[in-house]
Amino acid sequence: MSTLASIIIVNYNTHEHLRDCLRSIKEKIKSVDFEVIVVDNNSTDRAIEDVACEFPEFYFYFRKQNDGFGAGCNFGANQYSSGAEYLVFVNPDIIFTDNSILKLHEFMENNKAVAVCTPLFINRNNELLYSYNFDINILWELCGSLNMGLSRIKKKLMSRPEIKNNIPFEIDWGLGALLFVRKRAFQEAGGFDERFFLYSEDNDLQFRIRKNGHKIMCIPYVKVIHYYGSSMDDYNSKANYNFYLYRSKMIYAYKHFKWFKRNILRFILIGGLLLRIFKVTILNKKDIRLQLVNSLSAILKSYKVF
Repeated sequence: MSTLASIIIVNYNTHEHLRDCLRSIKEKIKSVDFEVIVVDNNSTDRAIEDVACEFPEFYFYFRKQNDGFGAGCNFGANQYSSGAEYLVFVNPDIIFTDNSILKLHEFMENNKAVAVCTPLFINRNNELLYSYNFDINILWELCGSLNMGLSRIKKKLMSRPEIKNNIPFEIDWGLGALLFVRKRAFQEAGGFDERFFLYSEDNDLQFRIRKNGHKIMCIPYVKVIHYYGSSMDDYNSKANYNFYLYRSKMIYAYKHFKWFKRNILRFILIGGLLLRIFKVTILNKKDIRLQLVNSLSAILKSYKVF
């Protein structure tokens, strides 16, 4: 058997996706001595308890609070087996179609300078999805705020020749939907920063791991299916999306940007939101306007986190 890996899945109201994810783990992951830890962040949908009964070989923890994705991941990481060398953070909307964990494990065993590796994400039609990025930067946020050029940047990002040639390559950070992490590097970095309720916590963690001298790699010959935004299917969740997204960007900026760059980002985000609020007001889309106003509030109040 290979070295033990702890697969950690944080769930919030996504029991159907979770069931499919666990089935794919059970069917596809072989030749690796692993454990599965499911952390439920106080889901209002209690069907998660039925899922637990369906998979008695996996560990389920039912928390009494929802204090965010990073907090759930940290809780799960603290439950791992004492023999685990790797922590594998997996979203419940991931489907394994082959023995991906074994491939990632073999890569990490042969590349000791790498602390985190991540696969590429695809949809059901085998189409490549956005899987990694540079650290949060002004150009990206400017294009996003103006709704101009971001799709072109993403397309260029995902068109690296290494992808076509199945050659692993170094990245700033991979999406937190699946991260294969050395436990020691995770502990040295202090785990996820729980001030990030949702979004950017993956970028922040990997930034700190890189600062400690480790590499982050994307492994293009490993691919998994990802359903984006599975926990954002209902209206209330969508209403919170922009709030947490913008709040987390500002938390990241307060942590890693100097005063001038941080306030340039704040100006860009506020300007973009005001433009969108003006547009949806003209179109009389009151529900969307409320979401954007909440996002603006998140940016203006972000300094209170520190």
